[in-house]
Amino acid sequence: MLNEHAEQKRKPVIIKDILENFLKDFQQQKQTPQAIILKNWKEIISESAAEESMPVVIKNKILIIVVSNSALLHHLTLRKKEIRENIEKFLDLKTVKGIRFKIGKINSLKI
Repeated sequence: MLNEHAEQKRKPVIIKDILENFLKDFQQQKQTPQAIILKNWKEIISESAAEESMPVVIKNKILIIVVSNSALLHHLTLRKKEIRENIEKFLDLKTVKGIRFKIGKINSLKI
């Protein structure tokens, strides 16, 4: 009986397919708040502002956003409440309690 079971032919499984499915499921389940914000950055902040800014870290529930210039820093500071409301569409209210802007070099990675 053992031989019969061992002799049954199974359809070969491609490891690449297994890994791709696993990684896809894992990424959907384990996205960090920062990854979710980055993924939706253009919707959160606006397409034009997204080109000149980047969320870099959430530290002590404060989202740090690097912006390319002082004019944009001022403009986004005036929109803090709106930006938080947009973030709340994608994340739990308790994840980001505040926002800070810093002038700096924007990473070359585009969203």
